[in-house]
Amino acid sequence: GFECDGPSATEPADWEPDTYKGKPAVFYRSQLTSHGEEYSVAIASGAESSESRWQSIPISARENWVYEFSSWVNGDNLSNKATVALSFWSDLPSPSTHLGTVTHNGTGNTAGEWVNLVESHKAPTGTHYIRLECHLLGAGTAYFDDVAIREYAQEPVLDLAQLDVPDPVRPGDVLRYTLTLSNTGNMTATSVVTMDDIEALAKEI
Repeated sequence: GFECDGPSATEPADWEPDTYKGKPAVFYRSQLTSHGEEYSVAIASGAESSESRWQSIPISARENWVYEFSSWVNGDNLSNKATVALSFWSDLPSPSTHLGTVTHNGTGNTAGEWVNLVESHKAPTGTHYIRLECHLLGAGTAYFDDVAIREYAQEPVLDLAQLDVPDPVRPGDVLRYTLTLSNTGNMTATSVVTMDDIEALAKEI
């Protein structure tokens, strides 16, 4: 949420406004509508060519880890869309190198309802910091609330499944016993060794 006061009661702590294209937009902390607690932040613009954002302060990050970022958004009279993005940086303070930005497709008008935008991406090699960004592209008013970043290590997640067919085993039947190893993680598993106790299995059967 945006409950902590920044430089003034109309500005949130740890966030910076920025109009990076076209005519300046209006930035403020709003009690008019919110998704979580009392406050959201808003960007309002009357220019279709304007592009603006609330940008978080730099947040420490680790290269090659996966970062899921999200924001609840409420869009009113949007000529284009509102969206959320995550930018990756190599160092701080300057000079810092921008390593890339990942942007959600975003949403247009939301008919007064809050919608959740969620995206994830692996931090490029060399990443030391990230910034979460809430964007308004074009005219209209966009409200943002309950923004979040989640960090996930790159690791394999292995699961070993056992299957014996047929069951029950009748005299003269041939028992087929299959081991299936799956990796549902986000990194390749190497030097994998599987072991199974066939004697214990025979006692169970």
